[in-house]
Amino acid sequence: MHIILLRHPAKLVHLEYANLDNVVLISPKSFKKDNDEFFYENHNRPNEVYVDQWNLKKLVTVMREISLKHSIDSVSTLAEEDIEMVALLREFFLNTKSALMTDFLFRDKYVMRSFLNGLLAQPDFSLIES
Repeated sequence: MHIILLRHPAKLVHLEYANLDNVVLISPKSFKKDNDEFFYENHNRPNEVYVDQWNLKKLVTVMREISLKHSIDSVSTLAEEDIEMVALLREFFLNTKSALMTDFLFRDKYVMRSFLNGLLAQPDFSLIES
C-alpha cells in the first residue's frame, strides 16, 4: 500500500493523472467535500482516510491502523511543510530506522510519545509551540 499525505485539496495537485491503485490518501477532514466532488468527476479514486487533526500524533495512529491491515510500501507527500514528518513516518513504518531517527525520538518527547501512543500507555498530550 502506498500512503500519500495530502494536506491540500486533491484538485490542486492534479491527481486525476496519477495511478491511484493501491493508494491510501490521508487528508484533513475539511477537504472531504472538495475531494468527493473531484474524484466523482475523475473516476480515479484512491482509498481515503480523513483526519480531524493534522499532526504527528494523529497521523501515526492512522498509519498504525493501516499497517495492521496492509503492508506499507511507501509514504510520501506533496506538501513541502510535511517532508520532515513524512520522513519520520517512512522510517518508522518501513522499518528502516536509522540512528538519526533514534536520536530524534530520544530528543523530542512529542515525537517519541506520538510513536509510542497506542503501544504503551501515554497520558493525553499535544504539541505546544511558542
